[in-house]
Amino acid sequence: MRDYRVPRDEVESVAADAWRDVDTLGLYVHVPFCKARCRYFQDIYHLGLGAAMAKMVAVSFYFGEVHLEHFWVKFGARLEDHFAREVDFVLRRGLMEYVGSYLRLTPHGARHFNGVVALFYSGAVKEYLVNLRSEM
Repeated sequence: MRDYRVPRDEVESVAADAWRDVDTLGLYVHVPFCKARCRYFQDIYHLGLGAAMAKMVAVSFYFGEVHLEHFWVKFGARLEDHFAREVDFVLRRGLMEYVGSYLRLTPHGARHFNGVVALFYSGAVKEYLVNLRSEM
């Protein structure tokens, strides 16, 4: 697979167009740590809807925030509806906050990054992790 490089000023529109064109595949924007700060599409995943939603949220945490409008465009659902308990929890605990059209980690949430990300795992992954402890 070749990297698909996009000029910095076109990233947002290209990413939005790509999300609209994708049906059952998920394309995720990664930001490599390079001098040019180039951005490209790197991975393709074949996932069910719930797993794709969880994957998008997990990848969004690379940036410390979830873009709520992109979530809606991709899945036709609000993040707050699919992850209602999780969003309620992170807001009540001060782990995340709404900033414009983003649900963003707070400094407190960033200190508990791994725990916050785990809240948004897919149901199957959460179930596996819970049962893993009982198998030990």
